[in-house]
Amino acid sequence: MSSESAASESKDVAVPKSARDLDDKTWERLLKRIRDDKCTPVIGSGACTAPPTGADPAEWVKLKYPSKEQIALKFAADYAYPLDDQTKLERVAKYVAATDDIMAPKEAFAEHYGNIVTPNFSALPNEPHRVLADLPFPVYLTSNFDDWMFRALTEYKKRDARLAICRWNRHIPEQAPSFDAEFAYSVANPLVYHFHGCKPWAESAVVTEDDYFEFLINISRDYKSLAHRVDRALGGALLFLGYTLSDWDFLVLFRLFANKLRDSGNTHIAVQLEPAESPGDQAEKAAKAVKYLDSYFGSAQVKVYWGTCQQFCEELRMRWEAFSPT
Repeated sequence: MSSESAASESKDVAVPKSARDLDDKTWERLLKRIRDDKCTPVIGSGACTAPPTGADPAEWVKLKYPSKEQIALKFAADYAYPLDDQTKLERVAKYVAATDDIMAPKEAFAEHYGNIVTPNFSALPNEPHRVLADLPFPVYLTSNFDDWMFRALTEYKKRDARLAICRWNRHIPEQAPSFDAEFAYSVANPLVYHFHGCKPWAESAVVTEDDYFEFLINISRDYKSLAHRVDRALGGALLFLGYTLSDWDFLVLFRLFANKLRDSGNTHIAVQLEPAESPGDQAEKAAKAVKYLDSYFGSAQVKVYWGTCQQFCEELRMRWEAFSPT
């Protein structure tokens, strides 16, 4: 298919009413960069905590995917956290580490992921991990502690994916999966790289405020400790999925990537959970938040899709099928 016909078909595709602020030119550029191995997804928890479009919300609840707010509230109750910010996991976990044991919040955090059920990717065409698995990415980056991206690639798509954990601290066990510099990662054999740890390796989890600072300091001090395949991927366009501006996972990674984002010369895309639409002052605050975030991203050449990760992935799937039909 020629670029002209592909562009024409991608423009004609019917898209959900939830579309937010990405014009056809931006979509076409994104699709071409995915096709040409010039785009890399960066996956946050928003890809997991809500049901994909078309899925039964009650069935999704049965997966028992833990939100950070839920974990924080449990920590706060178990340890009698004395402050008001009981939904802020990084702060409550810091209190647990200081008053109990430095590994206590990491081990308890990892336990929450031990019992979650993997989605049936084959039955959920709009599930974010399935949508991403269907696309020709050789590298997948994530800050999530679950292994859903790896499972979507290996169990649903039958690709020979390799999982690797960023060795951001010296306590991560040697047997935890690491980047293999000798392996030729490709679309058929993609890399799933976890910045902030992965189950069941509790030592690899980034949970407390101190963990985030240590992660950022250690990686910034020794940037070469990042897998070279990841470093190369950061030189292209990035697609941030499932983050909010207040998400520490996002803030730390965005700060780490900032120079790369600016120097790459590419336009990046962030799928941002939109502010709640409510009347009166709240609506005005939401509008100001949109303006602020657009300004915040502007210096790093990032365009914002104002909607959920699930809405974006539904539209991405539809546009990709029209752009590059199987």
